[in-house]
Amino acid sequence: MVNIYTKNRLIVDYQKFDYSTFLANDQPVFYLLDTDSCSAGDVNRYYKILSEAEKLKASRFRFKHDQNRSIIAHARLRMILAALLDLPPEGIDFNYNLFGKPFLSEKHKKIYFNLSHSSGIQAFIFSAISEVGIDIEKIDKNFEFEPIARSYFSKPEYGYIFENNLDACDRYFLLWTRKEAFLKSIGRGIGDHLNIEVFKEINSFQPEIHNLELESRDFFLDSFIFQNEFRVSTASNIHSEFTGVAESKTDYFNIFGNKQLNR
Repeated sequence: MVNIYTKNRLIVDYQKFDYSTFLANDQPVFYLLDTDSCSAGDVNRYYKILSEAEKLKASRFRFKHDQNRSIIAHARLRMILAALLDLPPEGIDFNYNLFGKPFLSEKHKKIYFNLSHSSGIQAFIFSAISEVGIDIEKIDKNFEFEPIARSYFSKPEYGYIFENNLDACDRYFLLWTRKEAFLKSIGRGIGDHLNIEVFKEINSFQPEIHNLELESRDFFLDSFIFQNEFRVSTASNIHSEFTGVAESKTDYFNIFGNKQLNR
């Protein structure tokens, strides 16, 4: 039996990443980066610390801005993990599971992480004690989501989405990002498990999950709006507050004026 809790929790605060205490802290940290704010010089500097596989992955993107976003995202991931592990960024070794989820090789200390991107915003999440997942999606008001919701979402989820047509688009992206974040936290792809139910009637529920071979454990999902146009959801096994960090080109900034999660 797998329980998923979706009560929105208060963000502690936005602050600079405290690398020195992270491994002793049971609070997950999520990190948001505007990759499009980086200069050409930043991209060139970041490119040098990537592995050959990461460089090849970036080169496969058709457009230059997508190549740059890939370079920046993977370089920043290396830099954050390097600071946590007290290693040079080039010294980080990754492995990948059957579904493509990256994880640190066994020679490193155990740090769980996940990443997601949408329209130039890169989202990371890190934890020292729990598998984690994150998904960010730009809320596209013109996206035809009704056929997907009708075909793959549960009846309660479909009813929730179209309970109010004015909010239907945001409700769709809320549930979609929760599905993505949860499945990424357990290292699975959404393609085979799109029907996983993450709808919330109350703060906790027990969805039927087939063929996932999960241990009996609780999951916690949080969702919030970023910059009034991105929906972000996170998943972990930790029932505690999160710390958030957001970075622009020149400075750290507070995402929300009231420092609260927005439903």
